[in-house]
Amino acid sequence: MVRMLIAQLADVHLGHRQYGLEERLEDYNRAFLNAVDELVRLREERGGWTR
Repeated sequence: MVRMLIAQLADVHLGHRQYGLEERLEDYNRAFLNAVDELVRLREERGGWTR
């Protein structure tokens, strides 16, 4: 049986400065990186990477 972890990461606004604020750019980037970190953690928890 093949097990997959699928994540939908769309419309993440990477590179966007809402209201022209650098802080918003950092917020979007941080949220995206947190999501990626969580996906890696979940994948490793479920048995690591396969080929």
